Amino acid sequence: MRKIILVVVAVTVIITAFYAYKKLAFAAYDIVDVLNIVDQSVTQEELLEQLEFLASEDMGGRPTGTIETGPSEESIVVTTYLVDKLKSLPGLKPAGTDNSPLQNFQIKAMVGENYKFTPTTKEGEILSELDCPWCNRYETGAILSTADSRNVAFYIEGSELPNEYVILMAHYDHIGLGKTGRSPQHAGTVHPGAEDNASGTSALLEVAETFSDLYQSNIRPKRSIVFLFAGAEEKGLLGAVYYAHKFPLSGKVVAVISNDMVGRGLDNTSLWLTATPKGEETPERIPEIWNYIQKWSVFFNFTIESPPDEMNVFYRSDHYAFFSASPENDRIPAMLFSAKWDMDKFNAYKEESRKIRSKEKASVDPDKRFYYHTIWDTIYDEHGNLNIKLDRLERHAEFITLIAFETASGPRPDYVEQLKDLQKTKRLP
Repeated sequence: MRKIILVVVAVTVIITAFYAYKKLAFAAYDIVDVLNIVDQSVTQEELLEQLEFLASEDMGGRPTGTIETGPSEESIVVTTYLVDKLKSLPGLKPAGTDNSPLQNFQIKAMVGENYKFTPTTKEGEILSELDCPWCNRYETGAILSTADSRNVAFYIEGSELPNEYVILMAHYDHIGLGKTGRSPQHAGTVHPGAEDNASGTSALLEVAETFSDLYQSNIRPKRSIVFLFAGAEEKGLLGAVYYAHKFPLSGKVVAVISNDMVGRGLDNTSLWLTATPKGEETPERIPEIWNYIQKWSVFFNFTIESPPDEMNVFYRSDHYAFFSASPENDRIPAMLFSAKWDMDKFNAYKEESRKIRSKEKASVDPDKRFYYHTIWDTIYDEHGNLNIKLDRLERHAEFITLIAFETASGPRPDYVEQLKDLQKTKRLP
């Protein structure tokens, strides 16, 4: 894996040659110093250690508890693990309920009028009415599921605009024993959820550690950054909905960046960005952030694409909870990053699953297995080889860190062409 530190000298030479100064993206901070800290903070060893804990057999697929049964033991273990890691990082402060790192919630996932998805508290408060392209298959008033769980949240205070927040997030839950999975023949078996979403959770832990290391070097963005580990995403974005509508900090959320399934994908470079409903152009919705994404995608060798419209991804991940919670005339720029899927393989697996449900087949052809919501979402394959691309996950954490820093610090000089020059000095996968 290329390491940024190997090209510090080259970076410095290029910047000096083309510009009379080195303080570009980070105003008073030297870009080389920032890149060094980012590079040293994010490591593949820590990513793998965190993945192995989160996607272990002992975590039972990280299921969400129900209102009827209470929070799951696994969710308590996972959230305790997250809190312990995050509270040890200098500069991070709790961003949950009453200055704690936790935010408990009990929510019913219901279908409301006009087939809106209406997460409702146990006490009957409707938190939101979300567009739901597939809710027309249910009757109004139907309770799809319930959740008793908790969010984990910390923040690092901005240097100039501490009451404006950029939220970086990942959901930590998965589908447990797979009763709602895409391989019904495996219901009752642990679905590890290595990619979905131990990958995003592990990456976000590294991002939080990086911002702590920057803080210790007296480098802070202007705005505050929240690190949100949401529960019950698999039950209908319920933890994110609760945090969006019961935001425990004083101030305004100005952007949300979610990370879901970011370590595997079709290849090592293609990255899906979902930031708008169908029919709107992403760059028009997030013009300033789009510039940052373009710059750093070049630097980290990511190709930005959009997922197929028919997947309705915009409505299916946690960022949508924040978009929908904001006023129509002042929508929060909310976006999701995911590793690009192999759609041919996914569609082939869907057909295999259909044949199994209709008893046309007894098992899945090994060549047609797919990891989404199946028992094959593991860190290692049956031969002991990594399914998760640690190099990709490392670059993703660094990529998100730098986008977030710029988003939290406001407009900066445009140096896309310069970064293209810098990219030529880097070793790529």
